[in-house]
Amino acid sequence: MKVRANFTKVFLLLSVIILELIGHVFFPQFLADDFYNTLQRDFANYRHFPNSGGRHRTWEFDYHIEINEDGYRDDIRLAELGPDDIIFLGDGITLGYGVDLSNSFVKIVPKLLVEKTGIRVNSLNTGMAGVGPLNYVRGYRKNLVKKPHRLVVFDYFAMNDFVGAGDIDHAFGPDTASKSKTGSGQTEPLWVTVRYQILSFFSQNSFIYGVFRTIKNTDNFVSRSLFGFGIGHDIYSHSRTKDRLADPEMLAVNCNFIERTARFVAGNGNDFVFVLFPRRDQVEDIKGFWHGQNDVLKPSDSISNLVECIKRKGVLAINLTPELRENFLALNEPLYFPYDGHLNVHGNRLAAEIIAEHISRFYR
Repeated sequence: MKVRANFTKVFLLLSVIILELIGHVFFPQFLADDFYNTLQRDFANYRHFPNSGGRHRTWEFDYHIEINEDGYRDDIRLAELGPDDIIFLGDGITLGYGVDLSNSFVKIVPKLLVEKTGIRVNSLNTGMAGVGPLNYVRGYRKNLVKKPHRLVVFDYFAMNDFVGAGDIDHAFGPDTASKSKTGSGQTEPLWVTVRYQILSFFSQNSFIYGVFRTIKNTDNFVSRSLFGFGIGHDIYSHSRTKDRLADPEMLAVNCNFIERTARFVAGNGNDFVFVLFPRRDQVEDIKGFWHGQNDVLKPSDSISNLVECIKRKGVLAINLTPELRENFLALNEPLYFPYDGHLNVHGNRLAAEIIAEHISRFYR
């Protein structure tokens, strides 16, 4: 009996190894990916760990992220910033999640400004995936406000960029960021480092785990049967957040937060622009499943109400929704990755064109 049990264990182990080898050779697009292992974030300092990064791949995209010595995904350094330059604040949509740095809207905007105004400027990408407006403001105050620049572009993704009532005072109060083990500068025990490297390698290179993630993160019969719903990132987030700004109190809090951020930037002698990035379901016609119910997702007026509120407070605000929607209807060309929910190359290019057109007024 013991021999048979050992034989079974060996057989299963060899089967897993063979399956992994077959997957690596014939189906590399399904290799697992753990974005937050690829891109380590230093929450204590509101940026990434300097000189980090790596390959980020899913079945939808395959690209590299390189973080510079300042902790940002950019090919310029803080020391290179000049008085006409632009600082972009945001999350994964600003980071260029899913595309090469050269194809991110942050890096396309300066090229378009040269064509429109003849003035050469640098743009600094401070995007950090998985964080929100509170982090943008704290990071700007801590790391960037004293650096030379002319314009701050505040990117607000209508997927999850919401602030609560207590966030306004916290964003502009004393820096009370907690010092985590990875953000304190302390040396971790060797076993913690080894464990992290093993898990990181597995999470980024396992074919079996990658297939599981693909099934779980796409909208299909299997995922609905196993997990209760097809999680499809944009569809899932829509179901969680679609009514947040429909609440007048929540809308007012977010509007006031942006106004206070704009006043803070202006008080330090710089210009401020608010840019609203819509969710995929607010631009493209898609269907989502939520607990087995077929639901056609409809655009909401709440984000337009937020933009109008910000404009009434005298802040330059750009709502990308109408022009992105118009482009999609005219060309029927996707602007987002279907299940990831971030802008693809075409979406980044179009966003850059719209933003450059609006901010060119600061350089004429």
